[in-house]
Amino acid sequence: MLEELAARGCSIEWVETSVLSDEALMKAYMKAVMPAVLRKYRVRQVFGSKRHPGRFFGKEVPALVVYENGHPRDIYPHEENGQVISIKAFLESFLRRSAERSEALRAAARMDERRTRIGPIGIKASELIQEGRRR
Repeated sequence: MLEELAARGCSIEWVETSVLSDEALMKAYMKAVMPAVLRKYRVRQVFGSKRHPGRFFGKEVPALVVYENGHPRDIYPHEENGQVISIKAFLESFLRRSAERSEALRAAARMDERRTRIGPIGIKASELIQEGRRR
């Protein structure tokens, strides 16, 4: 799925956490979990425990950090409303929404092209919609 995202133009960066010091890993964890604080979902026990937050971040528990404009926007897996949202679930949902947006854009382009070929029809869109509701 990550390869498909890369093919669609998303930038993907892999980080090998085994080469990071404990300090560097904790710094990366603290930066990555900021969206969880803002969005009010739990990650502490997903990546560790109450006493040792982030202990397994990127090691025993793989992590996906989604960035937007150079800042972390989301982190997976995370716990939301008592359910763990996995990396796989996020990627499947993201790819499905992306495909739906692409299809909607293609449909809009087809409609614009047909409208250009037809030319003016002498009725406002709002009137056309009301006429359709009456039928």
